[in-house]
Amino acid sequence: MKKGWLVVLEGIDGAGHSAHASELARWAERELADYRGRVVLTREPTDGPIGALIRSVLRKELEVGPETLALLFAADRMEHIRQVIRPRLAEGCLIICDRYYLSSYAYQSAAGVDLEWLMQLNSRCPRPDLTVLLDAPVEVCLSRIREGREHLELFEEADFLEEVRRRFLEIADRLEREGERVVVVKTDRPFEEAHEEIVRHVVRLLASRGWE
Repeated sequence: MKKGWLVVLEGIDGAGHSAHASELARWAERELADYRGRVVLTREPTDGPIGALIRSVLRKELEVGPETLALLFAADRMEHIRQVIRPRLAEGCLIICDRYYLSSYAYQSAAGVDLEWLMQLNSRCPRPDLTVLLDAPVEVCLSRIREGREHLELFEEADFLEEVRRRFLEIADRLEREGERVVVVKTDRPFEEAHEEIVRHVVRLLASRGWE
């Protein structure tokens, strides 16, 4: 059985992580014959009961403190790992995950939650084989968000997103220095150009561990 892989796409709201995760999954299903039928596209927050609670907070329908929200994200992630990520990795699937713990580190620490505590909360999570951090200027991201819907969600304010973007880049650099495979892909350019760069990183990842 082929090795399972966990590839994560991250970034601030509007950077394109959801669209690029979907496009990457379509590419993998089409082009990677060894993984055809074994490409799993998933996301966080999940569609489970804890994820539904988180979405209600993000839509400002429910108010909780930043530490409580961080705990909800961690709980949702642990269920995601139990129900989807570990089983599919054991089956040798290629998992493409739209957001993972780097999002928690960036967003929750920008909201005032201690980063070391956040890392401890997530210390039992499987490490991604590759994290792709999509990066674009905040004004570009907010423009895309406003084109897609009428109301902004929690966290979708310029000053806050500037801080989140800074933390994404700083924490990604730290994770890379600690041994994780993290790459930054600029998305303030044509979608296909960014997609092609993401594909190159994924192909390089697979080739680095004996994939043919």
